[in-house]
Amino acid sequence: MQGLSVRKVEWPGGFLRYDYHFTLYNQHRVLLYAGPGAALGYVTDSDEKYGITFGLAGNVGVKYMFDRHLSLGASLHPVFGYNLNWEGERQRLNFYEAGLWRSILPEISLSYTFGKQLIKSSPDELFPRCGQTRKRAWSLGLEAAFQPSVYMYRQSMFYSSDGYRSYEVEDQPLFYACGGIFLTAGWHFSEQYKLGLALGYAGMRPDVRIHEMLLRNQWYFKPINAQGDRFFVSLDAGVGLKASDWGRPYAVGKVSCGYSLKISADSAVEFFIRNGHCFGMPTLYENDEAVPPERSLRSRFYITNVALGISLNL
Repeated sequence: MQGLSVRKVEWPGGFLRYDYHFTLYNQHRVLLYAGPGAALGYVTDSDEKYGITFGLAGNVGVKYMFDRHLSLGASLHPVFGYNLNWEGERQRLNFYEAGLWRSILPEISLSYTFGKQLIKSSPDELFPRCGQTRKRAWSLGLEAAFQPSVYMYRQSMFYSSDGYRSYEVEDQPLFYACGGIFLTAGWHFSEQYKLGLALGYAGMRPDVRIHEMLLRNQWYFKPINAQGDRFFVSLDAGVGLKASDWGRPYAVGKVSCGYSLKISADSAVEFFIRNGHCFGMPTLYENDEAVPPERSLRSRFYITNVALGISLNL
């Protein structure tokens, strides 16, 4: 329904969303829940045109459950993702800004449950007591990192518009202090292995910000104390995209090691050091105009960085 109330659009967009709920409280017909999820839709965003929107999602809500399968609830559904749209032959990839507003704008719902609603009237009910510790298969996390980057190598060559002159640029290693922020979601296949997705914004150079989408494999070693603290290693592989040049993805690979500090039965703070590599063939420009492929001879770059960061997993 976004944009309809102020007549910016004539038709609503739509979302498909999958949520995984964890029960935080269940007493006296009141259910409090939260969990991670994913979203895919075709909507507008800010002043952009309709486009494909996708990303990781979170949810937190409360319900009051009636006797006849009905419940009345309010919930928040933030979406951390991207909006991809087209304007003629030009493509734009941006953060989905409206997804951040979903973290403060509640949804009011009246829902019907097929099957019996688990309504607790006392702590002695047969199903698990509220607050009981249980293993979670899903986890949702937020990580931030300081990642000094070395722009190792770039080589570019193209013909000028008159077709006679050629230009060549080679960069020596350059150092830049950058940062990154990521939202992660993972599935714990076992106590030792987690497969996850990471979406975020990584600064490779001061004038280059890359949207990264990574598949993360994370292995944990045996706990080193009674609290469950342990070491881990992870291997990431994915793509990096620039908002103005998303049609040429960059290959991204990362390897990490760190320490996971348990703060509750299902939550942990992780400290890590990560070595990342990025390789790509970006678009060349002459007088702020993209050089067409027939005039490009070669263009490639390689970036490496070492990141120090911290993440919170719930």
